[in-house]
Amino acid sequence: MTPREILKREFDAEEGSFLLRARCELTWDWAAFRRLTRAMYCVAQECRGRDAIETWVAQGFWHCDVFIREWTSHPNFPKPVSQEHADALGLIRDLAYFLFIGERPYTDDTLERLALK
Repeated sequence: MTPREILKREFDAEEGSFLLRARCELTWDWAAFRRLTRAMYCVAQECRGRDAIETWVAQGFWHCDVFIREWTSHPNFPKPVSQEHADALGLIRDLAYFLFIGERPYTDDTLERLALK
């Protein structure tokens, strides 16, 4: 499956997706999160230098940045270790920045290393 196909499944909150598990099952699934961030990085990298970004891609990145933070801040959501949670939310924010601004938020390969972990 290509990164775009993975991203589409994630953004559509299909069975096994990070977004579905976080929203409906109140579960932070690290494997699904890593699949999501790898796909987000690859698609953002692919979009660099383009004049336009497909609407579904832009909406999905925005949705992840806003709603993952909201859903997981609910008191009933069992959070991962707080620093891991904060780092994960920061990675989603940085990936959205990378897509929308077209520049990596770091001067080195930190974003790539964290996203492709």
